This record gives sequence, structure tokens and C-alpha cells, in this order.
Amino acid sequence: MANFRIHGSLKERPAERFEAELPHLLPPAPWPHRAVAPRRVDRAGKPAGGADTSPVVDVERHPLTEYARINGGAS
Repeated sequence: MANFRIHGSLKERPAERFEAELPHLLPPAPWPHRAVAPRRVDRAGKPAGGADTSPVVDVERHPLTEYARINGGAS
């Protein structure tokens, strides 16, 4: 129902706004996003509950020039 009501700030229906913006959006990522649970630690900063079972998260790292290129050269 929320997508068809008039939005208080935008003064238009979110479903209609989405349709208008859709041609300007990038496609979704080709890989699934994994949820990352926050790591729980005790007062000493050690993993809570014994062994650290936190998931390992791979983070893509690029030089700043790559982000500028992706952004169309704008900085």
C-alpha cells in the first residue's frame, strides 16, 4: 500500500517515482550480497563466547582514480 499513497515530502506516489527513475539506475550487482553480523566482543575486546566465529568479509579496494572514472571523472 505504501508505494501507492502520496508521499508526504515528494508529493507523488513512490511507485510512479520509481518507474520514472528506473531508466537512470544501474543494474543490480552480479553477485549476491552477504549479510554480515556485527562481531560481539567482551570488555577486554576479545571475541564473546570464546573463539572468533565472525565471517571473513572480502572488501573490494580500488585506487581513488578508479572511483573518479566510475563517477564520470567528477571528484
